[in-house]
Amino acid sequence: MAEKKYDLPAPLVAIFFFLLSTPFLIGSDLLLFSFALAAIYLYASLLPHHELKTVYKTFMVSVAIIISLALYVWVGLNGSEALHFYGWALTTDAIQNKMNGPFANGNVLAIVIVCAWSIAVWFWLNCSSRSQWGWLLIILFFWIFIFSSMARGAWLAQMFLLAWVMFELLRRKCFKKTVAILIAGFIAWSAGDALAQFNQPQIGGIQHQFEKSAEDGLAERVTLWRSAWEVWKSSPMLGVGPSQFKAHYLTAQSKALESTPDAHGIGDTASAHHILLHLMAEYGIAGFLLWVALSLFILRLLWLYRFKLDALRWPALASVVVLWIQGHFNISLTEPFPLTLFALMLGIVSKPLIQTHSFQIKKTWFLAVTFIVFAFLVSGAIQTTAAWHKFGQWVHMDYKAPQKGAIASVLANNDQLFPYIVEFSIAEMVHLPGKQRQIAEMRPLILRALSLHERPRLYRELFYAYIVDDKLVEACKTGMFIRRQNWITDEPNRKAYADVCRGKTPEAFQL
Repeated sequence: MAEKKYDLPAPLVAIFFFLLSTPFLIGSDLLLFSFALAAIYLYASLLPHHELKTVYKTFMVSVAIIISLALYVWVGLNGSEALHFYGWALTTDAIQNKMNGPFANGNVLAIVIVCAWSIAVWFWLNCSSRSQWGWLLIILFFWIFIFSSMARGAWLAQMFLLAWVMFELLRRKCFKKTVAILIAGFIAWSAGDALAQFNQPQIGGIQHQFEKSAEDGLAERVTLWRSAWEVWKSSPMLGVGPSQFKAHYLTAQSKALESTPDAHGIGDTASAHHILLHLMAEYGIAGFLLWVALSLFILRLLWLYRFKLDALRWPALASVVVLWIQGHFNISLTEPFPLTLFALMLGIVSKPLIQTHSFQIKKTWFLAVTFIVFAFLVSGAIQTTAAWHKFGQWVHMDYKAPQKGAIASVLANNDQLFPYIVEFSIAEMVHLPGKQRQIAEMRPLILRALSLHERPRLYRELFYAYIVDDKLVEACKTGMFIRRQNWITDEPNRKAYADVCRGKTPEAFQL
C-alpha cells in the first residue's frame, strides 16, 4: 500500500527560508529550533477543525497552572528565590519582584496570559447564555494578572483586541455584553492594581507605570532602539549573527549616545526589544525580508477575519496579533516559548489561505525527523536550566570552598555561562590579598567573555586589569568607553577614569 502523504504549506518555506538556507551563519541549536518552529507550524495547519477547541482549552489550563506556580513564588510561600525540580527551574521568580513564571521576565508571562485571555473572550462571545457568566469569570481571572504584571507592552496589545471586541459587540447590538465586559475590565483593573501594589510597593501601581512610560520608560526604549540600529549598521547585509546582539550592544550604545550625551544608557541586553530591529541587527537583509513577509501575512489574515469573531480560528489570530504587537516593544518574539506559541497559532489561523499553496511530504519521515529534533531541543533545555541552577549555587558558595574552582571550570565550558563565571570570579578575587596580579593575567579571559556578552562589570574589570598591569593608555580608552555609556546608576569611578587619562594611577577603584 502506498504511503499516505500530507500537504506541507508553501508559506512555511517563505517564512523560514533565510534560516534554513544559510546554515553556515547559524548555530546548530538555532537551526534545530527553526526546524521545530516549522514543524509546529505544519502540524498546527493540519489540525482538524473539531480539535481546535480542545487545543484552546488545554492552553488556557496550562496558563492557569503557570500563573499558580508563579504566584506561589511571587508571594513568598515557598520561602526561596525560585521553584526548582531536581535542578530544573520551574520558575524564575524572585519574591517581591515582578511575576515571571518560567520565562525570562514578567513581560513574557503577561503576553502569554493575554493570549489565554483572548481565547476566553472568544468562548464568551460565542457561548450560550447559560455559560457566559462562567466564561466571564475566566476572563476576569486572566485579566487581573495582566494588569498586575505591570507589562505596558502587553496592555497595549490587549487594548487593540479589546477595541476589536467592543466594535463587534456594538455591531451585533449586544449592549448587555458590552456593559458586562466593561465592568469586568474595571474590576480587573482595580484588583490587579491592588495586587501589584500589595506585593510590589516599590514600583507603584498602574498609574505610576503610565507616568514612567511618559518619562523614563520611553527614553530608555529610544536609546535601546537607536543602539540596535547601530548594531545593524555595523553589518547591514548579513547582520552580526544569531544570538550575537548581546556581544555588540554596549559598543553600539556608545556610538548611539555620542549625539545625545545627556541620554542614559542601559546596562546590557540580549534583545533589541523590537522584533524588526532585532531581526535586522542579527540577520541583516534576510531579517528585514522575514519581517516584511510576516507583516503582510498577518495583515492579510486580519482583513480576512475582520468581521469573523465567531470563526473558530479567530482566537489563534488574536494570539498572533498580540504577540506581534508586543514584539515591537519588548522581548517576547526573541524568547523560545512565545515564538513556539506564535508558530502554533499562525499555523492554525492560516489554514484557509494555504490550502491552494502546498506540496507533498511523507508523514513518516517528517515525524521521525521532528521527533529527533525535539529530543535534542528538550535535552538541551534541561541541561541549560540545570547549568544555570548550578551556577546560582556556585555564586552563593563560600570562596574558601575547595570544590568552587572545579565547579567554575566545568561551568565555564558553557559559552552562555562563561562571561558570568569570569565576571563573578574576578569580583570575588579583587577583595582577596595577593590576587590583583592574577586578575591582570586573566585579561585574555575578560576579552573573550566580552566577545560573547558585553556586560558593564566586565568592562570595569578590564579597566582594573589594565591598571594592575600599568597599561594606562589602554585603561584610558576603556574608561572613556565606560563613561560614554552614561548609565543611570551613579558611576563610582569617574575620577579614576579621568586620572588614568592624565597618566596617574587611580588611588581607589570599585568594581
